[in-house]
Amino acid sequence: MSAAQAIQLHPIPTDWLQDIAAGRTPASPGLDIAEGALPPVHVARRALAQLARGDARQWCLPFNIVSVDQGRVVGGCGFKGAPSERTAEIGYGVAPSCWRRGYALGGVSRLLQLGSETGEIDQVIAHIAPDNLASSALAQVLGFVADLEWTDIEGERLLRWRLRLTGGLIPTGSGESLSGSNPHELTSS
Repeated sequence: MSAAQAIQLHPIPTDWLQDIAAGRTPASPGLDIAEGALPPVHVARRALAQLARGDARQWCLPFNIVSVDQGRVVGGCGFKGAPSERTAEIGYGVAPSCWRRGYALGGVSRLLQLGSETGEIDQVIAHIAPDNLASSALAQVLGFVADLEWTDIEGERLLRWRLRLTGGLIPTGSGESLSGSNPHELTSS
């Protein structure tokens, strides 16, 4: 079983988000957290602000990417907010000690599956720095296409990667597609 098949997505609890937003590491009974696996402070703050506004949890609550075999949080992923014009934006990251093991592929594949199953989106975008070759390669494996280069308000150059969802099946990069009805039982079928 590959790492991509041995992961689950766990919604990050609100009390964890509050700790992360305050710059603290949350207490995690039963789970080890790899260094650098939790979302950055600005992601936790954004999620808390969206929840406070009453935004739908599915679109603003980030997920921990958890290695089932290790009982360890290895990274995170999530939607950056509610869809606009049937398009949702995603973000993701994996702890450096867990790179190149398929965790990002597994986590993002399952996130795309969750988004597709809502029936609320037709496409997904990810903004990736051009020098982030690993994320660009992941986007390509999953079927994203780079279609726009731009500079954000902080002066960072980014590429917009776009994936059009078709038929509820999400490519995994392994020649298989994910499908299923239980969004938290996230092993390949």
